[in-house]
Amino acid sequence: MAEYVRTDRSALSRELSKMKTEGLIDYHKNAFKILLGGKYE
Repeated sequence: MAEYVRTDRSALSRELSKMKTEGLIDYHKNAFKILLGGKYE
């Protein structure tokens, strides 16, 4: 995925982890789910 969005793997991983912690997304391996809610709702 990092190659697809043309970014560094560690930066992508850090941002995905942040988004998961904030309740915006959930993921396991290569399956992603966009969640409603989080601190931005």
